[in-house]
Amino acid sequence: MRFSKTFQKDVDPIISVVIPVFDQEQVIFSHLTAIIKNMTLPFEFLIINDASSDQTDSQVRKFIDSIDSGFGSCHSVKYFKTIWPWFETRCDDFAIRFASGKYVIEIQADMLLRELGFDEALFKLMESDNSIAALSGRGSHRIEDLLPSLKENKSKSDRIFQYKLLYKIVFKLRKEIRLRVKYNLRNTSFTEQLIKPSDIPTSDFLNEEIFPSEEIFQKRGKAGFLGTLVNLLPYKSYEDINRSISQNSGKVWFGETIMRGPLIINRDFYLEIGGFNTEAFYLGDDDHDFCLRAREFDKKVGFTPINFASPLELGTTRRKKSIKTKIWIRFQRRIRMKSYRSSDLVKFSKKVS
Repeated sequence: MRFSKTFQKDVDPIISVVIPVFDQEQVIFSHLTAIIKNMTLPFEFLIINDASSDQTDSQVRKFIDSIDSGFGSCHSVKYFKTIWPWFETRCDDFAIRFASGKYVIEIQADMLLRELGFDEALFKLMESDNSIAALSGRGSHRIEDLLPSLKENKSKSDRIFQYKLLYKIVFKLRKEIRLRVKYNLRNTSFTEQLIKPSDIPTSDFLNEEIFPSEEIFQKRGKAGFLGTLVNLLPYKSYEDINRSISQNSGKVWFGETIMRGPLIINRDFYLEIGGFNTEAFYLGDDDHDFCLRAREFDKKVGFTPINFASPLELGTTRRKKSIKTKIWIRFQRRIRMKSYRSSDLVKFSKKVS
């Protein structure tokens, strides 16, 4: 542990917020501030600096120093820093096991939360049904949607790495159509993809694709911000999107698997089934593997809308990495491949394919 700081000794945290960070110096201060400003239940912060090579450490320290009595719901902050990258799976698993809250909310560093009381909304849904193992604010879909990548024994992050040059070219081109946008958070600036008015999703599209009726959901097996739409959230200019999120708040679409963004997990159940498979995953499909195993215990996972933004260009897999980290990534991929092929998720994919 780098250090810890307690702000309230007379109350125990109900929620533990886990956030792994890798080279996010430009946005981490504002994103952490957004989380703490929108939390309403007593919570603890567990921040894992995963061997960042930029100024992430100083920005996290600056954030912790900025916390005062004005943030009444923050119980404590625990800050960890690794020497070599652990990657998301191990960082999350370590922090969840170290957490003290009944529920854990995992939030990725590239996510900007803009919904006051999102933690309380997630908490109430979890408390209303003890058969819920986890809920995602991003989306829910069928496991069979993962089959194309699983057949190749490669996660999405592996494919991004494999076609790194192509992805670099695509994102470089996209930079030419980005618009700088200022937010009402301290010391923050953000990028937003410039979208033509005709490209903004209509209310009909949102209702049928993002928030489908039960009948449509049973046919498609999908709900939530599964595509590029997540790049548009939660910008104020897209009133239809923000209105739809508000109208569907509290609803849950239970599916076969869900995705991080943000993700609330019942901590006791997580520990009961062994948590994420850290031997097989370092990035990618570990959350789907967890959801698959949860089904064996008659537990449910689902999507419920949370107002947040997660632009693709800020994702951890797209952060510039040092030569040392690149070598370490390849090494980790090699040592995990055998376990990945024998994981519950890949075994299941072979049965249904």
